[in-house]
Amino acid sequence: DCSYPPSPGNCFIGGVCYNQHDWNPLNNCQWCETATSQTAWTNRPSGADCSNGDFCDGAETCDGLGVCQDRVDPCVDGISCTDDLCDEGSDTCSNPVSAGQCHISSVCYGDGDDNPVNPCQLCDSVANQIAWTNKPNGTALPSSSRPSQTRMCSPESRRRR
Repeated sequence: DCSYPPSPGNCFIGGVCYNQHDWNPLNNCQWCETATSQTAWTNRPSGADCSNGDFCDGAETCDGLGVCQDRVDPCVDGISCTDDLCDEGSDTCSNPVSAGQCHISSVCYGDGDDNPVNPCQLCDSVANQIAWTNKPNGTALPSSSRPSQTRMCSPESRRRR
């Protein structure tokens, strides 16, 4: 039974009866808190979960003043060479490697960057964004301490590394 004045454990707000901790249907950062008021909405505590219905702006929390605030974009992966994409329609994230970049063994490289342990391989984002690409046979290696001996990339030089 709910009428004015409301019975214990109920709120009577805007001519409608609500039970203790029922949320305001127009603002999920407010609720019926009978210890505070039985006739007006009470702001939920700071940090309480709320939702604005959008996936791509991340999970939200109440600010303690009746406002639902965005947290962090759920699709940000913290990898500098990936694009952080969000699909609101399917509530999903994707993080493809950015154009002109490679993401090899958890490290980002730009197009043309040499493999630090095998100079006969490079990042070629068109060929493969997640693995090294072999340079063509006969590609000259960077000069060594013996400039008279030019080394070239070959199937044999790739096996040694």
